[in-house]
Amino acid sequence: MIGPFGKFHADPAAPACLDDMAARTAPGLHVDILGGKGAALGLLSHGAGGAGTLADPSGELAVVVAGHIYNGRALCPALEHDAPEPAQVVAALYRADRLDDLAQANGQFCAALVDRTRHRLVLVTDRLATFPIHVWQDGAGVAFASGLYVLLGDARVGRRARLDTLAQLFTMQRTIGTDTPIAGVEALPAATIATFDREGRRDRHYWQLRWNARRMAAAECAEALQGAMRAAVARAQGAGADGLLLSGGLDSRWLLAARQGPMHCWTTASYADNPELAIARQIAKMAASPHHACLVDPASTLRCLEDAIRDNSGLYPASTPFAAFMPDVGRQSRAIISGHGVDYTLRGYYLPAQFLRFGGTATRLPALRPIPQRPTGRDVLNNLRQGPPLSTLRRIVAPSWRERWWDGLATTLHATLEPWLA
Repeated sequence: MIGPFGKFHADPAAPACLDDMAARTAPGLHVDILGGKGAALGLLSHGAGGAGTLADPSGELAVVVAGHIYNGRALCPALEHDAPEPAQVVAALYRADRLDDLAQANGQFCAALVDRTRHRLVLVTDRLATFPIHVWQDGAGVAFASGLYVLLGDARVGRRARLDTLAQLFTMQRTIGTDTPIAGVEALPAATIATFDREGRRDRHYWQLRWNARRMAAAECAEALQGAMRAAVARAQGAGADGLLLSGGLDSRWLLAARQGPMHCWTTASYADNPELAIARQIAKMAASPHHACLVDPASTLRCLEDAIRDNSGLYPASTPFAAFMPDVGRQSRAIISGHGVDYTLRGYYLPAQFLRFGGTATRLPALRPIPQRPTGRDVLNNLRQGPPLSTLRRIVAPSWRERWWDGLATTLHATLEPWLA
């Protein structure tokens, strides 16, 4: 997984070496390291676009950022370039004591910076923690990385699984809140600025989700969504995306409709006569965009399984089949856009579902069950569609684990969602 990694020692004179963590990076990734006593930062990237490092000539400030900040010039008008690098933006905001202005940042990113004058480490996640940062800490210092596999390169980080978090992965295909599958390691929450220095650790949230109570007609809502989607796709294309993962479903068709000009369309299938492959080919033709079929032999998925799990920290199941065909795509496209996530955000992927026949395919639409006006985490859990239901867990989970399994999910989900459930 691309992203920052590094170490921070309580003793500013202690050697900070990242060789052990850098040795666990995937082949083909670009590694940048900003070293120095007391703290060292590293960045794993694909070597071009959207990620960067900055080392102040004085040596006092070092910054690494993964991802994009599209409106960097608006956030920092004093910067010379029209499209400043994200590391320049984060450094400028930090120097001006304006990191909280990242609440207005348009993009997906995470950042790490070291202020050697104050012997301080600062870690930042975006508003959705799109790029994760995993943190381990003891009295002597901090180790962190976007990728758990890279973090485990530090021998101080224990290699003991958390059984309750493995239950989350099995049931929901992801972990909840700050939990990770490794004991003693936490995920930094979304919209968080975590500061580590001589005074200890301090976390602050620079943005909070606010519900917009405005009532919109269906036509107004559709127009607003389409405008937002067109702007999002245009930004991605402007940053170098020239391909689209076109599944044939409504989500990726929407992205194709929102693009500016032709895009190379890629559709994956396990056999040539897959009906969604035929639909995608027809849709691409209607949009005057070239189409490429990626036929994935199921055995190839197994061959790349271990590497994919390492790269995605075992957290994102969709990445495993992606890994089987992405190398072929990468040889012809600089970057591709995917509709993955639109279904989670706008169509209630985790909710009970109804199916609508549309354009030759069946698409899933959410169907909410009745829930209390002020729901708890357990109410939300009982309303989820994803993963084995409680009745199945009661059949396959050992009796000593059954109640702890479901109760643990409900408790963690409530703690994570509590700010939004009031």
